[in-house]
Amino acid sequence: MINKKLFPYLLLLALFIWGYNIYQVKNRLSPSDGIRPSTPDTSIHTGQDNANKQTTVYDVSLRDPFEAPGTIAPVIHKDDGKKPATPVIVEPPPFAINGIMWDSKSPSVLLADTRTGEVTMASKGTLLNDLKVIDITQNSVKVKYKGKDFELR
Repeated sequence: MINKKLFPYLLLLALFIWGYNIYQVKNRLSPSDGIRPSTPDTSIHTGQDNANKQTTVYDVSLRDPFEAPGTIAPVIHKDDGKKPATPVIVEPPPFAINGIMWDSKSPSVLLADTRTGEVTMASKGTLLNDLKVIDITQNSVKVKYKGKDFELR
């Protein structure tokens, strides 16, 4: 019995929500949102429509429908007269791992100097020219070369 009395109210509510959604969609699709009068710095001319003899202008401040979601627009910084900092070029260590002898108490590594081809056996704390072995794991070797930390694999 309650369901029969409640049905007209629910029907009216559903029609109101449906109508409101149609109204919102219609307002979002109005031509004034996507096509605007030409402004020199924010518009792209897409050509002339032969049927209406009018020029269509796309406002670039709107979202690009062909752009992948999540892409970030480039940020343009104003030039304040300062020179950008020169990037520091970090030279990687000229050593490669030839093998790791893993032992939980005293692991060792065979390091090959890529410049000379010389192979040296090293353990934790060993110093080879500018390279110091910091830690040896089963898959990699952590080293310090010219003050920078590297991980050789």
